[in-house]
Amino acid sequence: YDRSHPLMNPFKWENTAVDTSEESWEEGLQAVLVFTDPGHFFMALQIIIDVLLSSRPGEKEFEADFNIPIFFSNPDLLWKTQFPYGRFGQGAFRLALQSLYVARLHSLGVTDEDVEQRLKNWVQYGKPEIAQYKFTVRRLEEQAGDRQIAHFYMVGDNPHSDMQGCINMNKLVNTGGSRAPQVHWSGVLVRTGVFSDGDDPNEAAAVVDNVHDAVDWILAQHGLGSE
Repeated sequence: YDRSHPLMNPFKWENTAVDTSEESWEEGLQAVLVFTDPGHFFMALQIIIDVLLSSRPGEKEFEADFNIPIFFSNPDLLWKTQFPYGRFGQGAFRLALQSLYVARLHSLGVTDEDVEQRLKNWVQYGKPEIAQYKFTVRRLEEQAGDRQIAHFYMVGDNPHSDMQGCINMNKLVNTGGSRAPQVHWSGVLVRTGVFSDGDDPNEAAAVVDNVHDAVDWILAQHGLGSE
């Protein structure tokens, strides 16, 4: 998008003459999809807020009746790289984006009530959201065919997303929100990512070194052994 509208990022073409004679703002954007944490936070923050405020950001700063949805695929604040401690993930980007979006709306004179209405178009997917786990259940049930799945296991490295998803699903079952009330979810934490010994495991049923150990532990719960 910044290639089509280079002046939206004031730092990329600083002190450079840019020809915008053929620039058009009639794209008809209907939604914003955030699939990953951007490598260039400033550019992403600026452009996304611009297109949320107006259907023609280069011609009109704000359109009160323009309110397209924005979808996020992952709420994780941190993720693990080769660096010894977690790095900001897509969840951190959303926090920054939402804070700046709200501040920008207030600077345009938008009321708190209207701000809240606009934020209802912000949709979060990814762990630990219920929708993510329900999708997984549907796919696993398709593979299982006529066989009933009574116990689901979530193996992951993040207590606040992977393990929290299990908690959310068990709450859903206990409140009658699941088609199969006898189903139970258990989380298995691995030490290969965000989680470190000493962290709160967030009700994980087990903490193991890696995915191989997690599979061994799950099989052992059912009297089975891995080869």
